[in-house]
Order: sequence, then C-alpha cells, then structure tokens
Amino acid sequence: MKEKEAPSGGMTVREAGRKGGLIGGRKGGQTVLRERGPKFYSEIGKKGGQRVRELIERAKELEARAEGAVRKAAKERKPAARKTTTSRRTGGR
Repeated sequence: MKEKEAPSGGMTVREAGRKGGLIGGRKGGQTVLRERGPKFYSEIGKKGGQRVRELIERAKELEARAEGAVRKAAKERKPAARKTTTSRRTGGR
C-alpha cells in the first residue's frame, strides 16, 4: 500500500506513530510490572473488586426502594368502579 505524502514537509500518521514508539519506548504491562512491581496489580485488583461490590449493593438498595414505592402506590390506588351490565335475556331493555 502506497503512503500518502504529507503536505508541507510534515510526516504521515504512520511515520509519527513509529517515531513516537521509538522515542517514548514501550509502555504496557511489562514496563508497568518492572516499574511498580506485582504488588501494584494486587492493589488495583482489590480496589476494583471493592468498587464492584459497592455498586451491586447500591443497585440492590435502589431496586428495593423502587419495589416499595410500587407496592405503596398499588395500595393507595382506588379500585376501579365496577360496570353494571344488563341482562342478556332482556336485550338491554
């Protein structure tokens, strides 16, 4: 595939990406592991798990509150008035 030439002497996106990788070095799991150690991953895992538990508990509370509101509204609602029907034998007369 032929690369497009950049206007006014600039570089293409591909060239910029390649150059950035060479200058900045490799950033990723191996680098973070070397810089911060395995304990770092353990700590962020615990924080993530704790956050998930908090969110689940909050969702359960909101769901229980919503169910309570629905039940309360159902109790307060007046029963629908019954329609009176005419006898079929009389033909509605």
